Amino acid sequence: MSATVLLFGHGVPLSDPVLAGLAVRDITRLFQEPAPSSRIDPLLEPFLDPYVRGFLLGMEARAFDGAAAIVVWRQGAGALHAYRYAAELRRQGLLPAGPPLHLWNRAVSAGAAAQVFDARQDAQLSQALACLPREAPIDRAGPLAVLEAMQAAAQITGSEAFRRRLRARACGEPVSTAPVQAPASDRPARTRIALAGSPSADASCMPGWTGRGR
Repeated sequence: MSATVLLFGHGVPLSDPVLAGLAVRDITRLFQEPAPSSRIDPLLEPFLDPYVRGFLLGMEARAFDGAAAIVVWRQGAGALHAYRYAAELRRQGLLPAGPPLHLWNRAVSAGAAAQVFDARQDAQLSQALACLPREAPIDRAGPLAVLEAMQAAAQITGSEAFRRRLRARACGEPVSTAPVQAPASDRPARTRIALAGSPSADASCMPGWTGRGR
């Protein structure tokens, strides 16, 4: 078993002090196709977020078994569903035991009560991860600022910058700031379409959009 902590939940703060020095990876956008013999796939309602579905199917396929822990970021869309489904399916024996699951939350308001709540949540997570080794914290903010400057200067396309951000989160490393082969301004202009939201993760939706833009 490695000392890697897997994080699930859109917007989970990889550089939060609670996680400083830990080996972390964001698995929110990693998808898993159901096995023909999947016991949980028939139980997952159609309305379930596809990221949550992929997370649960990944747990069933034991894709995360090498990790030290899985932390679910409560503030991420659909994250609470992921945590509750995973806990209940494990309780029923429909998911393997795997790494321990932790729900990590933060208050969305300000004030003394919110500070107490946040401190308690952070303390519980710190205690749960106390046995894991920590190294010098990784600087993620610096490379991200460089990438944003490259994008603002048209040295890199928005789509490439987006891919690099997602890749960095998935591997837990600082974002790549390597120059591209040609400046974005030298590329032929084409219609560009941005798709946002969970439906963009559904493979059945994508063929209709393929080729319409770039």
